[in-house]
Amino acid sequence: MLGLNLRRSVGGLAGIALLSGVVGLAAAADSPPRDPVQAEQIIFSMEPAYQGVNDYTMILKKSERMISGETVQEVGFVKVKKPKKIYFELIGERKRGQRAIYNPDLYQNKLIARAAGVLSLFSWKRLNPRSGMAMQDQHHTILETDLGETIRMITSNLKKGKERAEAVIVYRGVDSFEGRRAHWFELTSPPDASTIISVTDDRDTLWTIADREHQDMYVILYHNPAIRGPNGVKRGQQLMIPTYYGHRTLLWIDDELRLPLKLEIYDEQNRLYEKYEHSALKVNVGLREGDFNHKIEQIVPQLAAK
Repeated sequence: MLGLNLRRSVGGLAGIALLSGVVGLAAAADSPPRDPVQAEQIIFSMEPAYQGVNDYTMILKKSERMISGETVQEVGFVKVKKPKKIYFELIGERKRGQRAIYNPDLYQNKLIARAAGVLSLFSWKRLNPRSGMAMQDQHHTILETDLGETIRMITSNLKKGKERAEAVIVYRGVDSFEGRRAHWFELTSPPDASTIISVTDDRDTLWTIADREHQDMYVILYHNPAIRGPNGVKRGQQLMIPTYYGHRTLLWIDDELRLPLKLEIYDEQNRLYEKYEHSALKVNVGLREGDFNHKIEQIVPQLAAK
């Protein structure tokens, strides 16, 4: 097990890791990393790996802890085509058959959604991805379903921790996820790292504040439970803005694809905040425009229904 505490080595190993890119990654694919730099390179190798992906399909299994303390679990079949076309259909027990499509070419930056059930067969609705209806019992908009957004969150938080000499990376070793070889990491950051801001604009919402502070909206809402929803902020109100997305992250990266297979994020009280599993991940499968058009019947692979 390799450990790297950047509070002790930010000027040395950390700087080398950022500059060295993917050098030495071919060796890492055949054997576990032998030093902290090589271990860190595996995490950052997700960025160029994702650049080589044009489209993909997967089964997304997710668990999200809500402000109420309830954990919402969903299973969905996902199709993504770059730059940002997304199809999502719930296939688990919860709201089975509910569908949502985001296609800016057809729907002008809106998502189009259909509830589950026979009575809703023809009731597609256009929604703002950030609207209350679209975000009901969700941490993220449909756009964050994309693996590219997951990778961006992981690497941007790690880079921030490196800059502040606060990130701790532990390589847990080679593991297996649904038969696929994976590299297992634990990433931690200080649980109390945050800033306090004051709301100064009557037009502000948690969405605008999150965009300005470069933090996730629900992360801010989660740490300010007195606020009732994204539109519940008032001028003069003080908000705590966490510096990092989460306190502790467990991450499994596919050895061959260099894409995230599994992600567990824990809050400062070590409670599971989010868990995402990317099963049956297939890249560059040749998705077409019809895969993101609600007028064309979508066929979910038999694998997705299991």
